[in-house]
Amino acid sequence: MTIRQPSWAPDLNQFKGPKYKAIADAMAADILNGKLSAGDKLPPHRELSWHLGVTVGTITRAYQEAERQGLVLGEVGRGTFITGETKSSSTRGKTTDFPIPYKNAPAQDDPNAPIQLDVGYPPPCGQEEALIQAMQTIMQSPNLTRLLSYQASAGMPEQREVTAQWVQNRFPRATKKNIVITNGAQHAVFAALSAVTNPGDIVVVEELNHVGIKSIARNLNIKLHGIACDDQGMIPEALEQYCKHHSVAALQTVCTPNNPTNISMTFERRKRIAEICIQYNVMIVEDDIFACLLEAPLPPLTDFAPNHGIYTSSISKILAPGLRVGYVSAPERLIPSIEAAIRATSGMASPLTVEVFCEWVRSGIAKDLGIRLHTEMKARHEIFKNRFDPLGANYRLPKWALHAWLEIPEPYMAADFVFSAQKRGVQISTSGAFVIGRGNVPQYVRVCLGAPRQRDTVTQAVDILADLYAEGSAGTDRSFY
Repeated sequence: MTIRQPSWAPDLNQFKGPKYKAIADAMAADILNGKLSAGDKLPPHRELSWHLGVTVGTITRAYQEAERQGLVLGEVGRGTFITGETKSSSTRGKTTDFPIPYKNAPAQDDPNAPIQLDVGYPPPCGQEEALIQAMQTIMQSPNLTRLLSYQASAGMPEQREVTAQWVQNRFPRATKKNIVITNGAQHAVFAALSAVTNPGDIVVVEELNHVGIKSIARNLNIKLHGIACDDQGMIPEALEQYCKHHSVAALQTVCTPNNPTNISMTFERRKRIAEICIQYNVMIVEDDIFACLLEAPLPPLTDFAPNHGIYTSSISKILAPGLRVGYVSAPERLIPSIEAAIRATSGMASPLTVEVFCEWVRSGIAKDLGIRLHTEMKARHEIFKNRFDPLGANYRLPKWALHAWLEIPEPYMAADFVFSAQKRGVQISTSGAFVIGRGNVPQYVRVCLGAPRQRDTVTQAVDILADLYAEGSAGTDRSFY
């Protein structure tokens, strides 16, 4: 029997650990260095196993690990293909989570480019006009020179005061003294965790969580452990059982609602989770970035543990992600450590962009933009519901949320649905990208409805996804397996 040279054959000598993991690590590295690109087909299992001198089962397990990390998508009858994104891997025995680059949200949707429903952007609601108006006011300000100078790492005092007033609508304990301004929510969570953890510490999170937490964990050299959840949020018994047997430094959570599942932790769960954290001296770092989108959200989890809770959020999901304005409100004893983390990572948040946000708050534009966003997202929700409700689809889409969490029915796989959608020109995210550790991958996809600039583009993309869903459910689509 003649075995041909495989189209991709990694050198495993530089990768430690089990063979299947080393193969997945090599794949991630070759995507990062450009040797593998989106759409490249990987060698058949038997072909690669012969070349590497491992069993076919090892190759199968390696491809499954790569799919869990979001590196590849498999299609029955056609093979396994590179997605082009390195989400998480491990090289040279050290856990590495490659950052996922932010994607452009152009002023107009490009009819020749894939439709991006895989990024959580708010839709355009007049931010450009609001920016021009704010900049005209700022240009006349006597503080203009100060805005171009270095400031304290926590932010200018007057900007902290305005930010605290904004945050108090959601988190009443925020004050000028216990709030610091950051470069977005990701930076806020990083600064908060750096203040309450040491290298090697364990941080517990929901078993499905935003991909950014993996990069934070790598940079802080902390260990993540996913806690089981149900339709009411994190399960208290699972958290308590883990805390009994492990020294846990912090709980990092996105629970109003969770990203990606759109589940909001119930009131009773919040009380119980807070009690457990207090009992076991676990600090809570809450990312509340999506709560501002919801109608009558429950109180933040940190409300139930004042001395153990750090509240973080930003304006990215309701106003403008490009301004990079986030904030941390924490017990005053922790503020110096959080300031130190900001000073080490960025020096300070940009005073000029923070001033744009503050001017929006003072003038009432921020509130107006929020109302416009809710109106636009309501319309986009109707587009999704009108196509998927008649199909009997199971999904979560809280009022005004930026994305839908759509279940892919058996016997199909979420990764296959994502790949088939990509072939038809729509990019969405598979649930595997959000799994913490080696937990089970639920068969869901995340469909972001805010990213396209035009509503007609949302309609076009949802039509494609709904047709694919219907064809797969009927067993008629040969590409959806």
